[in-house]
Amino acid sequence: MPHFRTRPSTFSISLAPSGRARCRACKGVVEKGAVRLVTHAFVRPGRGTRFVRHAGCVDAAFARVVLAAHGGSVVKVPVSGEMDSAAVEKVRVMLKDLAST
Repeated sequence: MPHFRTRPSTFSISLAPSGRARCRACKGVVEKGAVRLVTHAFVRPGRGTRFVRHAGCVDAAFARVVLAAHGGSVVKVPVSGEMDSAAVEKVRVMLKDLAST
């Protein structure tokens, strides 16, 4: 089996496009249109998967991982285009506050 180099996960903030996904933290359904944090995980070359969390289910440890993956800045965490600026700012403030605890 060929050896490959793993890549670190990346994260993004978006609105749920459907109500099918389950939150990795609380196991509840992430309703359509709910604000969520998405983990983009590397599986193998050419293959990845996504895990989601409700924005309210983010804890301090997860917030620190998200910020570390994006250079320590909440501004560098990608945001999907359909989100309004107030919702984005609310999530960014929450991430920054949790990561500093």
